[in-house]
Amino acid sequence: MAGRLIEPKVITDFNQELVCVLPKGFWFDDVRWQRVWAAFDEKGATLSMADLREIFPDEEVLHEENQKIKQNLY
Repeated sequence: MAGRLIEPKVITDFNQELVCVLPKGFWFDDVRWQRVWAAFDEKGATLSMADLREIFPDEEVLHEENQKIKQNLY
């Protein structure tokens, strides 16, 4: 189901190892799910916010200045 996350989403693999944490407001759908897993498989380690910004450069909620503003609002 596609849409903006209403809360942060923790993604783990089948061993409960952290794949990434997606912030509240992130647009999530099946295509993005596949891109996250492809990047995780390629890197072989947890994806950082910098990794996510590289994968999704147009996703505004991944930029630090927007995260600070949103934290102050909620």
